[in-house]
Formats: sequence, structure tokens, C-alpha cells
Amino acid sequence: VSVLYCFIKLLHSNNNKIPFLPLAMSAASTLRLLAIATSMSQLQPKAYASTPQHPLPMCTNDPDACEAARYIDDGHCEDGGVLAAAPFCRLGTDCTDCGPRCPAGYQLSNDQSSCTPCDVAHATAYSRHCQVSHCEGALFPNAARTACTDTADDTLSCNNDCVFRDDGYCSDYGTAPQGGQACRAGSDCGDCGLRNIIDCSGTPATEPDDAGTSCVACRRPGAATFVNAPGCAIETCEISLHNYVLTDGRCVPAETTGCTYECPGHNGNGICEDGHDDADEDFCRLGTDCGDCDQRALIPCIYNMQEPVFNQFGFQECIDCSSQHFPNAKTFDAAAQGCVITECDDGYHLIELRGHLKLCSPYAEGHGCRYDWLLAFNGDCDDGGNGSVKTILPLGGDCGDCPPRCLHHTEFNATTGRCEPCSRPGVLHYTHEVGCVIYSCMDGYELQGTGANAVCEAIPTPEPTAAPTAQDGASTSDGGSTGNASDDDDGFNPLWLLLLLLLIPSSIGIAVFMYMRSRKSSSSSQTQEKRFLQDDNIALDDNIALAADGNTDDEVVATPAPTQEAVAEDQVEDNT
Repeated sequence: VSVLYCFIKLLHSNNNKIPFLPLAMSAASTLRLLAIATSMSQLQPKAYASTPQHPLPMCTNDPDACEAARYIDDGHCEDGGVLAAAPFCRLGTDCTDCGPRCPAGYQLSNDQSSCTPCDVAHATAYSRHCQVSHCEGALFPNAARTACTDTADDTLSCNNDCVFRDDGYCSDYGTAPQGGQACRAGSDCGDCGLRNIIDCSGTPATEPDDAGTSCVACRRPGAATFVNAPGCAIETCEISLHNYVLTDGRCVPAETTGCTYECPGHNGNGICEDGHDDADEDFCRLGTDCGDCDQRALIPCIYNMQEPVFNQFGFQECIDCSSQHFPNAKTFDAAAQGCVITECDDGYHLIELRGHLKLCSPYAEGHGCRYDWLLAFNGDCDDGGNGSVKTILPLGGDCGDCPPRCLHHTEFNATTGRCEPCSRPGVLHYTHEVGCVIYSCMDGYELQGTGANAVCEAIPTPEPTAAPTAQDGASTSDGGSTGNASDDDDGFNPLWLLLLLLLIPSSIGIAVFMYMRSRKSSSSSQTQEKRFLQDDNIALDDNIALAADGNTDDEVVATPAPTQEAVAEDQVEDNT
């Protein structure tokens, strides 16, 4: 208020001119200048184009950033990045084995001197780093996940037939990088890249082995002989067990009415188990154990949701579908002849194999669990994993007879029946081992234990030793604290701004009022003093005149009234 008062007084004393401004600008010009300056201060700064700063490649050999120092320069890339065999080191810290790395969403420039944003033509999304996951319109990612295409380009050296494809980890038998040895070399191209597969075209009826390094005899379920030509074209099928027939290049059972292979776990075991009067057991529906029983002549059922069975009197009869021969089936298709499952019991999943054959399984099809339309539920685990009898299908490809093969930071969830990503509190990374083996923990957690028993435990927060002071906030009636300015995220209280906005106009008003009051008071005092002096002067002049005329008697001298001109002048001054 004092500063404003002095400024106004200075302005008035200099005839509305400010002497300390150039050219003695008038008050009106000064106000206009202040208005222009205020509007300019609210303008946004102009954005100038600049060269974007991209991150630099990461490339160090840091044993402290790895689970163990032996992973540095061991011939295997283990930093968890693209084409890495395992995440035993932090990204970019196994440089000798992996080369320079870029963070997610970036790729190395051609000279490997910088990291540039992913920019694949027609790509709309990336799964990790710059591997294409989705494309525009009818385009789709190529086998290597490096471009968008409209033509399938799968080859023996690069395809994605692996059960564990596109999961971020290399899962084939190839080398450099070392794969997870779950699928044939070249069949996890999206995660492993292009593989160098041996050429077996010079030897008929041979194909590359799982590692792609040597030629072995063709292996196809149900095939008896192969065409004497490069590749594995089937010539004839087996007839000793399931009476296979060649269909669309594959050997499939010659199923007819009364002769199918739909009895899970009992086909081909040498025991007839379809419940006929000449059968040994009744584990299977009539006519569904054709691999061990003769073809059955089934009677037709008039009503839907019925199937023929062999009763105790040695005759066939039609009965309603039940869960006796369809374990865990809940409902059937009311519009279909025979027993076609439409819904399974809680905790089971409906699996469609071939034709109308549908079964209920506790394992949902997905990561680490595929159902082969021919070999599923045949009673033999044929995926080459733990407990398997044969290695006909890739790991995880015979889920009807084998348990799900949960690899690469996944574990089986009994509630959903699927292999799902590991979820442990405080975990930052998992190792490449089977299951959920912890590699590192988040900030605020520390690793306790080893192997499958390792856990990330929260680091206890130390208790405060000093009691809170009055500056920490006054206590409220409910035991809380009213807080203070430091409790705010940015330390700014909008009430201070409101108070400031109220004080500024109030201060200006008070200063103007004080100035006008002081000016009016001074003018009034000067007018009254001037009036008194004029009255005294008039009286003195009258006395002098009387004395000059000789009127020296004691009569009282009357003071004449002020003239009209004086009164008008006084009134003007008062108004001023």
C-alpha cells in the first residue's frame, strides 16, 4: 500500500508524468505499455523443431548385472533380449555374446551407433522390440515377424509351428542362440530367427532331425512307406492296428459307423472294451474301440441324444446320453443324432477333435497344451517330455494324454486349466528354467532361498525414532493430522493465490483512498486559512480607513460581510 501511495503521489507531483521513464511518458501511455507487456507475458513460447534424441545402444560385459559371472562371454546370449536363450543378465550387459541392445520400441541403426524407433511398413503393433504382431487390413506378419505380408512365406528354416511360438523365448533345438529344445529347429522363427537347416533332398524318404543338423528317416503317425523321392510324401498307411487310410497327405483311421477310434486311452491296447457280448470290458461305447474289436453293426436310434448299447440280455437298445461313457459331460446337443457334448462340468474344457467328436478335459488348449486331432486321448503320451512313451508329437502337442508342458516363466493354473505367466510378489525377472524360478526382485524386495523355493520378501521399513513435532501438522479429533503445505505433492496451495488476488485490488483501493483523503484534507485546510487571512485583511483596511477619517471614538467597528466573488471562490475551492 505504501509503495502504491508513493507512486500515485509522485505521479501527481510531476503533472501525470513519470520522470524516470524514457521521454517522460504519460500515465495513460504507461498503462497501455503495462497492458501490452502483460499480454505478451501470457503468450506460449514458440516451439522450434529439434532433432529427436534417441537412446544410445547398451553394450557392456557386467558380471554384477548377471545371475553369475560365468554367463559373461560364455558363447550364449543370455540377456533376455531378442534371440536370447535366457534372461540371466540385464538387457545389454552380455555384450560379447549378444551384441549391442536397444530398449523396447527401438532397433539398432544400420551402423549400430544409435537406437531408432520401430518403423515397419503397415505394422500396427509390436510384440517386443520391433517384432511385428499385427498389420493393417488383410496383411499379416511374416514367419520371421520382421515385415507385413499377404503371402505365407513359411519354410523349413523359418516357420512358427512350435507350440511355444511367439512367447518371447527361443524354444527350438537350434544353436546360436541356444534354444529351449522343445520344438524342431526352425519352427519357432518368430523368437529364434532363421535357422540353417541341413538339406536332405539328396536322400529319399528322409528329413532333418530336430536340431536340423543331420538327416533321419521320415516320421509320420500311421505311415507305413514313403514315396521314393525327396521329402516325406506318404505312400501307404498301416493296417495292422487302426486300419489307417491316406487322406489329404496324412494317415487317418478309416472310421465308419460301428468302427471308430473314439475311446480315449483304450484304443490299440489289445483288449476289446466296447461293451459287446464278446468284449472283455465295457469302458468304451459300442463300436468305438475298432482298433481292438471287430466292426459293430449298430441299430439306428429314432430319437436324438441317444446311442445304442449292448444290454445284459445280449441285445442292442438305445439309451439316453449319459456321463457314463462321456466323463465330465454336462449337456448334449438336443438337435444332433448320437451324443454330441455341448458343455462340460465345472473345471473342465470342451475339446473338439475331429468330426463330431468332442470330449471334456481338465486342460484348456493354449500355451504348452495342444490336442492332436488324431493321437489325442489314445492313452499314450507321445510328446517326448517327462513320462512320455514316444516322441511323435512336439513337446506340449499331446495334451490329451500328457500334462501341459509349462515352460518359460509359466506355471499351470488349476483354476483356469492353462499355463499362465508366473505371478510372484516383488519379482522383477524369472530365469529361463521350467517353472517359476526367480532371477531378480524389485526395489524394496530381497531374494531369499534358491531355485524353485526362492521368494522375494519385502524389506522391512525402519520404524521412526522421533515423535512428530507440531510442524508436522496439528492432530485432528479423529487421531489424524491436518497436514501442512509440505503434504501437497507440489507444495502449492491455491488458497494463497486467491488471497493474493484479493489483496492486490484491495491495496490499490486503499492507496487511492488514502491519497484522495489526504489531498482533500490539505485543500480544505488551505482554503480555510486563506479565508481567515482575507477576513483579517479586510478588517485591518477598514480600521486604517476609519483612523484616517478621524473616527477615533470608542464605537464598535463592524466587520463587513464577504463579497459575492469571495464566496464563489471559496465554494469552488471547497468543491475542488
